[in-house]
Amino acid sequence: ILQNEKYKKEMVEIEQILGKTLGYPWFKDDQCNFPNATEADGVAVGDHTAWSLAMCAADRIKELQEKLDKEYERGYEEGVDAEYERNNFRKD
Repeated sequence: ILQNEKYKKEMVEIEQILGKTLGYPWFKDDQCNFPNATEADGVAVGDHTAWSLAMCAADRIKELQEKLDKEYERGYEEGVDAEYERNNFRKD
């Protein structure tokens, strides 16, 4: 049972990390529905699980990579070259 509780806690932590990164709403920002909520209460991920949030994050990464690739193909528009350099996405 101790291992199961540790696993559940880890899954909640992963859900919070991914939810925050993906921009899910904070409980603290909705004091009407969550009075006295603070940053420590985290974000509301709804019915999502660590797995489904990871899939959302993977989709977002792919979407952003495709956007950078399109900008790169059009030729170094202002700021794009620096972004590629910074993230090692440059295709030399």
